[in-house]
Formats: sequence, C-alpha cells, structure tokens
Amino acid sequence: MVSFHGALDRKRYSVPRFERLRSLTKYRVNSLYFSDPSLHIDPSLELSWFTGWKGVNVHRDMATWIAVTAEALGSDRVVLTGSSGGGFAALMVGSYIPDSVVITYSPQVDIRLYEAAGKYPHAAKRSYIRHVWPELARGQDLAKFDFAQKWDESIEERTSAVARYRQPRDTQILFVSNTRDTHHHQVHLPALREALGDDPHRFQLLSYAGPAGHHPPGPTEFERGLERAAQWAGFDLPSAGH
Repeated sequence: MVSFHGALDRKRYSVPRFERLRSLTKYRVNSLYFSDPSLHIDPSLELSWFTGWKGVNVHRDMATWIAVTAEALGSDRVVLTGSSGGGFAALMVGSYIPDSVVITYSPQVDIRLYEAAGKYPHAAKRSYIRHVWPELARGQDLAKFDFAQKWDESIEERTSAVARYRQPRDTQILFVSNTRDTHHHQVHLPALREALGDDPHRFQLLSYAGPAGHHPPGPTEFERGLERAAQWAGFDLPSAGH
C-alpha cells in the first residue's frame, strides 16, 4: 500500500508530511508513504501534485522506487491511494506500474481543470506555475494568465492523468467520489471516465454523499474504499489483528 498526501496548509503542517498511517496500520500489509519534494521549493507552496520540475519526473522516479521496494519485501501487488492532489499522484504513479491498483478519492485528473472554492479558484495553479514550472508562463503576467489555455504538450503527461490514460495501462482504478463535491464529481470524474472508456475491469466508481465541497474522506470512507477495491481487484487486505 502506497500513500500520497494532498494539499497542505503550511501554517499548520511542516514538510515532509506523511498521511494515512493510522488507517493503513489497521491492515496486515506493507506500506510506503511519500511526501511531495516540490513543497521544499518555497514555504508558501501548498500543492504541487508530486509532478517534479523541469528535468525531474517525480511520478516516474517514485514508481521505480515502489517497484524495487515491493520486490524486496515480497509484495505481490502494488496498491496506491490518495485524495485530491494525492489522488492525482496515485493515478499518475500507478500508470507506470504494471498490474497496480489505484484507489483515488475525489482527485484532480488534470491540473488545468482544478478550481478551488472561494474568491481565488486558480490560486493553487498560479503558485504552482510560479514556483515549480515558471517555463509555462514564458514571461506572462500570472495575474492575467489564462489557465484554460492548453499547457505545453511536452509536460502534459506530467500534469494530466487524462493524457496518461488515453493509452492503455495495466492499472485498475477505483474512483471514490463524494457526490456533494460538485466540481470534482461533475468535471474531473467524467474527464477520466471518458479517457478510460467503458471497461469495468479498468475502472469502477464508488460514490458517497459526504460534506458539501472538497474535503478528504474520513476514516470510514477511506477504509470502505480500500475494502471495496480489495474485493473488486482481488488482493488480500487482512486486518492487523489476524
């Protein structure tokens, strides 16, 4: 089991940050936790989707480390999980690991599509471009940057799970979606679903009605997703007490 965190309030959390340890230790599994190295670039950066930066593909590097670790531990299946920005990372890293399973909770599926609630819906993307990918702006004023424009195709496979999954991947995806998270349920979910096509072996949806807006799943919903994925994808998820 591999866990990725989502956006971090840098006033509350320090980096490195590791999430879901308490939930995953309820099960008798090997587990690995990643913290986004890009967050070390600037203390104000809260979300950078584990993409890495120019010349460094963190998704691909993590996939290599995960495969080596799984082999060393004798794990016969790799299961990746995260919510929101961490869910995006799980999707992207999973696309590099054959026979992997991704359990993703209300994720972004394309960074360009992400809009936060409130007065500044593009603030996270603006900060991301400023600190991680300044090449995307090419001298443009970020206050006037058109986020709907097509980003540089050379990094599309780093910033879009939709682009990655247009090509067949040996990955099974359980998409856990809060139906009251309107933007992610109505924008991100359909975009990924269209890229994957109608293949029940590759994609399953688990919906629930959680709090209104974009929030990480509580422990109950998180563990329900793990157990549903185990049942569907056929991997063992024994409790730690057995």
